[in-house]
Amino acid sequence: MRSNCCLIGMACLLILAGCSSAPDTVEVNGALQIAGQPLDDISIQFVPDSANQEIGWKASGVTDASGKFTLRCEDGRPGAVPGHYRVMLDDLKVYANPRNNVPSQDRGRLIVSRVPKRYRSTSSTPLKIEVEAKSQPITLEVKE
Repeated sequence: MRSNCCLIGMACLLILAGCSSAPDTVEVNGALQIAGQPLDDISIQFVPDSANQEIGWKASGVTDASGKFTLRCEDGRPGAVPGHYRVMLDDLKVYANPRNNVPSQDRGRLIVSRVPKRYRSTSSTPLKIEVEAKSQPITLEVKE
């Protein structure tokens, strides 16, 4: 009886171990330019492209002062899972903008995204990227 319980327990552990294995990731580094200029504090999200029947893991990163970024998979691992992605961008400075102690007539002028609206949604972004099975630098060029 005790050996049956041990066998069942081991079988369950093997099943769970097989189910929890995540796909391999590839290191993804790159640079972003908007109208030819690097921008800091831009959130970059790689979302699996459903038009290519991609299902999988999102990856994201944030640009530094020189516009460079490194992606991390949504489970925290470095890189991205190989596949096709739509790239969404968001200006984090909009969210960090202090609105307290600012006259109401000036608040609208303070919150202006440096990222054109079409790049902020998966349905409208023109940025599409394929992450290949080997590490590769990616350059993202945003046009107004």
